[in-house]
Parts: sequence; structure tokens; C-alpha cells
Amino acid sequence: MSAKDIKKGDEKKENFFISRIKSSVIVRGLMKVASKIYHATFSSVAAKVLSEEDKVGDGLPGSAMEQASDSPKSRERARNFKNAFSRRMEQSKILVAVSSVGNKMMRASISSYGVFLFTIGLYFMIIHAVKLLALRMTGIGNDALVIGVGAIGVGLICFASSRSLYDAISTSAIIGKVFFSLLGVRRPNDEDYGGEAQRYVAVPFIIGTILGAASAVVRPTYIALGLLLAALVIMVLKSPEAGLVGTFLVLPFAKTMHLVALIILIFVSFLIKFMCGRRTIRFALIDVFVLLFAAMTMSGGLFAVGSGALKRSLVYVCFMGGYFLVKMALGSQKFSRRAMYALSIACAVVSLIGIVEYFIGSPSAIWQDRALFSDIRGRVVSTFQNPNVLGEYLVLTIPVCAALVAAEDNFRRRFFFFISALLGISCLVLTWSRGAWLGLIFAAALTLLFVSRKWLVGAVLAIPVGAVGLAFAGGKVMTRLLSVTNFSDSSTAYRINIWKSTLDMLKDTFFFGIGTGAGAFESVFPFYALPGLTKVEHSHSLYLQITVETGIFSLIVFLMIVFLFIKRALSFERHAISGKNRYIAAGLFCGILAFLLQGFTDFVFYNYRVALMFWMTLGLIMAHISASRDSAEEHVKTQ
Repeated sequence: MSAKDIKKGDEKKENFFISRIKSSVIVRGLMKVASKIYHATFSSVAAKVLSEEDKVGDGLPGSAMEQASDSPKSRERARNFKNAFSRRMEQSKILVAVSSVGNKMMRASISSYGVFLFTIGLYFMIIHAVKLLALRMTGIGNDALVIGVGAIGVGLICFASSRSLYDAISTSAIIGKVFFSLLGVRRPNDEDYGGEAQRYVAVPFIIGTILGAASAVVRPTYIALGLLLAALVIMVLKSPEAGLVGTFLVLPFAKTMHLVALIILIFVSFLIKFMCGRRTIRFALIDVFVLLFAAMTMSGGLFAVGSGALKRSLVYVCFMGGYFLVKMALGSQKFSRRAMYALSIACAVVSLIGIVEYFIGSPSAIWQDRALFSDIRGRVVSTFQNPNVLGEYLVLTIPVCAALVAAEDNFRRRFFFFISALLGISCLVLTWSRGAWLGLIFAAALTLLFVSRKWLVGAVLAIPVGAVGLAFAGGKVMTRLLSVTNFSDSSTAYRINIWKSTLDMLKDTFFFGIGTGAGAFESVFPFYALPGLTKVEHSHSLYLQITVETGIFSLIVFLMIVFLFIKRALSFERHAISGKNRYIAAGLFCGILAFLLQGFTDFVFYNYRVALMFWMTLGLIMAHISASRDSAEEHVKTQ
């Protein structure tokens, strides 16, 4: 029997097995119930409004601004300006010099880089020895020794290669996977950097000597980081899209101000390319409300009570810019998919760190009622400082990983996304964050209902599996979940008292708020706080916090953003043809919806990195929907 016959036989068995399941009494009964729920849901007025075809999602047709910008004179002026700007950039002496240096670096042999590494490493070690032995300096650390030995070792290995840097990069499997396949950096080609490798000795030796000698006054760690930073800046300037994909990858591990600098760099890169006519900008209705919300957030920082509000509002506004960058720069299916791959990798790593923390490390018990939950070892925080914040990150990312399992064709990738989702769910359980659990459960149920009746039935059939998982967890998860209604729980009682106090505060600050940031809230809250409340930094509710900081009009604007997002996502789910596109959109939609639902019980924008993750994910679903609507599978089938 041939392999084809065996394969056909396996397919027949699989089809027979699936057909038997579909024809079972239980599944047929569930399908009837799901059909009734599905019909009742989409026959409601609210569902019809939200899921009707979105005609203004991709732009603002008919507006005065668009009509003015689409006039022949406006288009000609814009084209002339871009052409003039592009010529000046291309003819700039600085740009020409940088391009020339870049070409020489790509054509330089690996042995030339070996000379540089050997020289700088040798100087690091010599200067370290002089400081330690001759000058008898203390507290200088061993970073010079470690980096120096490493640089010399790598330099000696490089001496054996006569290939050019271009040849090494273009044929490298690791660099190819990370830089070209994942980040989307454009591959170098023979036309630009081909030819025989050029071997240099004097130039790399001089540069290595200068930088190595600089370690006398600058720590070698800073010199090494400076070189890596220069490489990062060059990469982002060449490809802002790669910078955004990388942001999804490093976001849970980077510091806030580093992310601010990265977003600003990506913005500058994108703006330059737009001015040169290599990128386009198109506004949608939701973008107008995001801009309005950013303006109100900025005004909240300018006119806030207390200190530190301006800095916080500037960071918030910068991170809201991440929404526009992702939406406009990742507007192709390839780049939006790369961003999701990076997101799933980060989710897997963050989750694995949290799981290891729980079983091997020391999970924190600061955020739990030890009297009620003494059987819980603690709550994991992973790369974040708070278990609830970790939960907020995970509810944004887990549904995306799950959606990629359904949408991906490659078995290895699908298996990785499955493992990533499984790790994420396991880590989410170990945060013991009830708000995150409830947000994800309700969001998943609503998403499955909107996507397909079959998926809803599948979720119902998966309940026994979930029950087994709860039993395996020893009942701790269910006990923790049901404790939401237990007002003797110190955490629940604490939140309720804060909400009551914040509502009293809103009686005096309803229209314009007190300003952005914890400083403003901490300054005013004590005048309204109920007895027993000490230091409180926020209201533990996204919607209360927005209102108390920048007023009711700001909340209305934010709710308009939520409304337009839901309308665009559900409209796409109802009218899209490709199942893969719908599954991915559903995953992004579920994550954002779960995040917004968790916002009822916590101020989910408190952590800067999570706030950036929200705005970038919101931009990602907009980019995915726009790219999918322009794709061949959606366009051709509707002809």
C-alpha cells in the first residue's frame, strides 16, 4: 500500500470520526441552543448597529479635510514638497557619508571586525589591570575583564574568516530567522553590497584603540551598550516596522523610559520616510477620538493638582502614539503577523518566568488575604511588579496566541503558539487575579459567540476539561474565583471603599477632573477617603480614574473609542470571508475586550508598559482588519 493510500485512509477515518461527533445527540442539541442564542443576539438592535458594515473604518470620506487634501492643487503641492524633501535628503552630505560608510562596513571582511574586537578587548583588559594594580582603585567592578576576554575570544575566531559581513549576514540561519523573518528587516542584496570582501586593518585598529582607551573614564559596559544602541538606531531608521515588531518583543522586559525613547525613534524614522513619500498616512474616525483623548490627557498633566503629572501625561501621550505607529506602519499582513509572532514569543517567556517563580522561586504574598487564602503560596509577578498588572498583560496576549493556533498552517508554529497559550493560561492562574480571570472568561464567551456557533459549542464541550483542570488545582481556583462576592475579603472590601470615596470625589470634580497621575489623586483623595483608607494611588477602576483625572467629557471620548473599536471588529467578523483573518481579528478583539472588562475592577492604565501594550494592540487589530480587507482572499472572492 502506497503512502497516498495510507493518507487517504487516515483522512477517511478522521472524517468518519468527526461526522460521528457532529451527529451525536449532545452536539446536535448544543447546536440548536447555540443557534437560538446566536440568532437572538444578532437580531437585537444593539448587535445590528455594532455589526453592520463599517463604511468609515478606513478613512473619513466626504469630510471637508479629505476633500481639501484630495484637490488637484493640494495633491500637487504635497507631491512637490515630498519630492524636494526627498532630493535634499538623498543629496545630503551627511546621508551620503553615512551611506558610504555603511557600504564599506557591509563589504568589510569578518577578519577586519576581528581586529576591532581584539584591539578594544585588549585595551579594556590593560586599562583594567592598570587601575587595579598600579593605581589600586577599588569598586571598579569586573565588567572590563569579562567584556575584554569575550571581545578577544570572538576577535580571534573572526580572524579565521575571509567572508564579508554582507555574506555572513545574508547566509546566517539565526540572523535570518530573527532579523529578516521575525523583525522584517530588508535583506541586503548583491547589487548593494556584493563583490569581493575588503580587508581592513588600520581603521578597525584605530577605532578599537580610541574606544578601548575611552574605558579609562567610561565603563566598558556603557561603551558596549553604546555600540549596540548605535546598531539599534540604524536598524530602526532603516525600518520603523522592524522597530515596532521589536517593541512587541521587548516590551515586558524593558524599562519605561527606554520604551519612550524607542517609540520616539520609531516616530522620527516613520516621519522621515513619510516625508520622502515612502510611507502613507490615513486617518479613520476612531483616530480622531484617540487624538482627542490624548489632548485631554495632556491637558490633565498641564493643569493637575500636585506634582509629577506633566511627566506622566507626556509618557501616556507618547504611548498613545504607539497606536498610530502600529496602525499605519504595520498595515500589511506580513508585518501585522510578525508583530503577533513577537507578541506570542514575549508571552511565552513572561509566562515561563512566572511559572518558575511560583514553583522554584518566592512568589509574593503582599497582595493576598493570608487569613482567607493561606493555602496559596503567593502570587507571581514575573517581569512586572504586581500580579494584577501581569494579569492585565496576559489577558491581552493569551487570546492572540490561541487565535494563531487556529489560523496558522505551519505545524511547528501552531505547536509553539499552543504551548505559548498554555503557558500564558497557567501563569494567569498563578497570578490569582480574579479581575483578569473574569475579564478573560467573559470576553472569550462573547468572542466565541460572535465568531461562530460551532466555536461556542466547542467551548461548551471543553467545560469538562476545564472542570478536570480545576479539580487538579485542588479547588483553589474556584474558591478564589467565588470569593469575589465575599465582602470579608480585605481586597474586595478595600476596593469597594475606594470606589465609594472616589464617587464622593466626583461630586466636586465631575466635569474637569483633578489632573493626570497618582500625585494628583493622592493629594485630593484624603479629603474624601472613608475611615481606614491610608495611602491610595488610584481608584482601582479605569473608568472612574479617567473621569476623576480629566472629567466626564474625557470618559465619553474614551467610550467612543471603545464603541468604534467594537463596531469595526464585529463588522469585520460578520462580513469577512477568510476564516484565518477572522480568527486573528477575534483573538485581538478578545484580548482588548478582556482588558477593558478587567478595567471595571482595576486601573489598568496605571502601569506604563501595560498602557503601551493596550494602545499598540488596539492599533494592531485596526492594521490587521485594514490589511485583511485589502488582501487577495477577501477581494477576489467578493468579485
